[in-house]
Amino acid sequence: MLGIILAILKTIGIILLILLAVFLLLIILVLFVPIRYEASLYVPEKRFSNKEIDFLDGICAVFRFNWFLHFIRGEVAYPDKKDFTLKVLFFRILPKKEKSKVALEGEHNGKKANNITRKAKENLDSQENHEIVNNDFDDFVDNDYSNSSEDQENKEKTLDSNSYGEKEETTSFEGINKEKESSEVYSNSKEEKSDFSNNKAQEEDTFYNDEDKPRQDRGFFAFIAKIKEKIMRLTDKISKFKDFFDGKTNSIKKLIYTISSVCDKIKAIYNVLESKTFDKAYTRATKEIFFIARCLLPRKFDADLLFGTGDPADTANLLSALYILNSFSRYSITLEPDFNDVVIRADIKIKGKLTIFFILISACKIYFDKNIRKVLHRFDIIMHGRKK
Repeated sequence: MLGIILAILKTIGIILLILLAVFLLLIILVLFVPIRYEASLYVPEKRFSNKEIDFLDGICAVFRFNWFLHFIRGEVAYPDKKDFTLKVLFFRILPKKEKSKVALEGEHNGKKANNITRKAKENLDSQENHEIVNNDFDDFVDNDYSNSSEDQENKEKTLDSNSYGEKEETTSFEGINKEKESSEVYSNSKEEKSDFSNNKAQEEDTFYNDEDKPRQDRGFFAFIAKIKEKIMRLTDKISKFKDFFDGKTNSIKKLIYTISSVCDKIKAIYNVLESKTFDKAYTRATKEIFFIARCLLPRKFDADLLFGTGDPADTANLLSALYILNSFSRYSITLEPDFNDVVIRADIKIKGKLTIFFILISACKIYFDKNIRKVLHRFDIIMHGRKK
């Protein structure tokens, strides 16, 4: 029994070790096996003195890449294969295979048949439901009509019995209500007459008092009222001007505060740029970025160019600049100028490879460098005013 358990554990351990070895092998292959790429561009000779020329006519461009002995490969081309194609061994991943016309027609006919059967079932179900609803409605109407007729008969009987008693009660109270109403009307008329006489006496007193006042007093009081109105208008204008001035002063204060904060930020950035940590971070970052660019640049670059600007002086200046750049590069570039016409022709071929391991190492060096992290932290505090 113990031997069987040990044998099972042994097989499980061997399987786990094999899986771990395969996983490590895949990681090593991804990191150290380079991705090879090549590109080509061909532009036929085009003279732009002819205005009817189409620039895209005759241009051919191709880009290909492969990894691990063409285990994974991809290609895109203009104008033949505009869609990006990706293959793993003999299986095409992108673009997906298009179905044939016969299969598409069969699927279309099948969908139509399914839709027809579904609509027929829905119509049958709706008819059955409609019939059930109509039967239920008829039963409900019959029951409701019978119940309503019975209720109406009962109500009529109760009304006949109650009407005789109500008549006797109303005759006994009619005399009392008439006496109360007549007394209330007489008291209200007396109150209205007294109010009218008092209001009339007050109006006559005020009229005679106003006539007794001299005209000079009236003019004096009118003059004072006008002065008071003008003073109120002036105070309103002064208050509006004060509010306007206060708003402008607040905006000016805000502007001064923003300018001072911007100046403080500029001073802080200048101090960071003058520090030793920034110098160390700059040297490290530039070194690693140039290394990544060198890994990404093509190993082979062949170009055969014919060009002309239409102006002999401009063509000569461009030719001299290109020859100076060509002297510092390790690529083979053939230049042929045309000093008489505006023309272009190009035949370019590029080949290169890139290894993920070296790019990943350089990126990790940049990310985990202490000086670079300090500089970024200081810039974050200066710009956002917060600490991580």
